[in-house]
Amino acid sequence: MRSLSLVLLAALLQILLFPGFDLSFLAWVMLVPFLAAISDRRPAAAFLLGCLFGLLSALGVTYWLFGSVVDYFGLSPVAGAALVLAASLIYAAVYFGLFAVLVSRCRVLVESRAGVFLVPCFWVTAEILRGHWLSEDPWGILGYSQYRTLPLIQVADWTGVYGVSFLLVLINAVLFRVLLALRSRGRGATGVRWTRWDRAVTVGLPGLLLGLALAYGYGRLKRFEESCPGEGKAVRTALIQANIPSQYRWKSIYYGRNLDTYLRMSLAPEARGADLLVWPENAVSFHPDREPVFLRLITASLEDPPASLLTGGPLLEKNPGGGGGRNYNAAYLITGAGIRERYRKIHLMPVSERKPEWLRALLRSPGESPAHFTAGTEATVFPFAQGGFSSPICFEMIYPELVREFVRNGAGFLVNISNDSWFGPTAGPRQHLVFSVFRAVENRRDVARAAVTGLSAFIAPTGRILYCSGLGSREIGVGDLCPRTALTFYTRHGDWFAIGCSVVTLCSLLLSRPRMTVMRPRRREAR
Repeated sequence: MRSLSLVLLAALLQILLFPGFDLSFLAWVMLVPFLAAISDRRPAAAFLLGCLFGLLSALGVTYWLFGSVVDYFGLSPVAGAALVLAASLIYAAVYFGLFAVLVSRCRVLVESRAGVFLVPCFWVTAEILRGHWLSEDPWGILGYSQYRTLPLIQVADWTGVYGVSFLLVLINAVLFRVLLALRSRGRGATGVRWTRWDRAVTVGLPGLLLGLALAYGYGRLKRFEESCPGEGKAVRTALIQANIPSQYRWKSIYYGRNLDTYLRMSLAPEARGADLLVWPENAVSFHPDREPVFLRLITASLEDPPASLLTGGPLLEKNPGGGGGRNYNAAYLITGAGIRERYRKIHLMPVSERKPEWLRALLRSPGESPAHFTAGTEATVFPFAQGGFSSPICFEMIYPELVREFVRNGAGFLVNISNDSWFGPTAGPRQHLVFSVFRAVENRRDVARAAVTGLSAFIAPTGRILYCSGLGSREIGVGDLCPRTALTFYTRHGDWFAIGCSVVTLCSLLLSRPRMTVMRPRRREAR
């Protein structure tokens, strides 16, 4: 019962960290009750407690998922609840269970002086397995809770978001170790040593590491905000948030009406003079290259004054021999002369954009949208006079390894187009925005974000949100994007830090492997 109560407390604290509550300071203590719940448990029991913690926290952080699934696929409440529960188990719960097993299985090492450094390694290993290598669902990774703590998150240009998670879990492990020592001393027990050397390793080194990370963060903030302008002429950018509800998209009877809304907003005084106009994902639900009348209306609006338009829309590529083709979720760069370049979305969302044949009949697609999309293969950099840029589409911004590929290919700034209308008036859009903050820091790039119903934003390379629209409002956001060419350590080398933590985890498992005793048969004594 005690362990169950501690897990419930830890799950509640985890839920309170993220947008919706934004009590991010709780991240420094959130894991203490969870560690207390699993520290003396056998691996099987620890796994179940970890799964319970992961399930409850996932359901709490992404509470909006139920409404989104029911609305998007047209499911019954019972079917929607079953799908959300299954997704939470597969994409979140088992990884927290894995972390709990690692802590339990390597208990001897965890209780050593080095234990406070092993626990965050275990945590980061579970996070990268969840966010990159296996389930590809990084939603709710601990480091993202600190998106407003700018000095702390600057280390992400070396370690990615996993370095921030490491520091948070490190302090939690230190606090847990201190509490164990105090309790042991209070009871007069001798099980937990607390010598001067123990204090130096267990408290002093983590404190020094955190201090160095914060000092680095303050230094980077000062450098970028005071003396690090972009390397090219700034691109004046207008984000067009038309706030068109989902029921008016992917329906041919509304194509003209929706296009008229975007064109009128793009010609408004606030947007006039912008070098780049940005419409969000699926702003046009028709195929721009197959609708000459609509395309001509768009190009005419870009001629005087001359401007470029980035918009999301579908792309159909017919098979050479006929008989169907491939549908892509795409981004188009359009000028007064026509379509200049296209980007085909690489990382498709499971179930909604890519699903097996047998599932397509069970989960319908909204309106007239394709039942299945094809994944693109090229991290496209759009050509632009002031410097090339890339446009990750919607959830592609949650994958740091993909975004850094755009930057490695030459993107001087990033423009994310998204459709978050399915989240409704919940914390979902804010949670989605957080990923863009970290992609800006990791790659030191200006980031613009245009969403159908919000939140649209401009984000500086330090992760500072310079402008953020309202949710469910019709707005035009104007700002400058400065192209840059320098590559950060993270951009060049990727998740080396998380991989290193995973190697440490593997070595810990090998060292904690139970030794098998081979019983040799006794020789029979001669009679």
